[in-house]
Amino acid sequence: MCRIVITGPESVGKSTMAAFLASAFDGVEVPEYAREYVETHGLDYSEEDVVAIANHQVEEDLRLQSKNSLVFYDSWLFVTKVWFEEVYHHCPEFVLDHINDHSADLFILLKCDLPWIDDPTRENGGERREYLYERYRQELERYHCNYVEVSGIGEARFVNAKRVVAEFLSRRDDNLKVRENE
Repeated sequence: MCRIVITGPESVGKSTMAAFLASAFDGVEVPEYAREYVETHGLDYSEEDVVAIANHQVEEDLRLQSKNSLVFYDSWLFVTKVWFEEVYHHCPEFVLDHINDHSADLFILLKCDLPWIDDPTRENGGERREYLYERYRQELERYHCNYVEVSGIGEARFVNAKRVVAEFLSRRDDNLKVRENE
């Protein structure tokens, strides 16, 4: 299994990029569960809600690990970890344990060069978005993750990310069968 995480703050195109890359490389897309949860339950969430989101993310990740496939995650537990720390000033051990024991093969950290688009599930625009970008970058560094920062407007963003994934996959020496769609 090869796990590639698309991460970054709100409104940088993570969902669109994860879907694009999964399609381009004939992979599996894992949508952002936190967004689905907040769309259903609203922004008036509690710590128990974030625990439920984290539990779902861990269970989904463990379920997918038994597959021999290329998986593109729209966000991952780093975002949830930072969410816990920023809102509740701590992070549950099970989240930290999973991050330590099950890191992804590649993280694509999307830069904040796209305009902010407000929607009912977002709460961190403006300077907060830049601050969170830096927090995610620091977490990737702290955990010694393999990551690449990707920028670009319009088609250039997709071309840049696709090149990063293609170069990464070309260096892998496992038997993962990956086919890049034209």
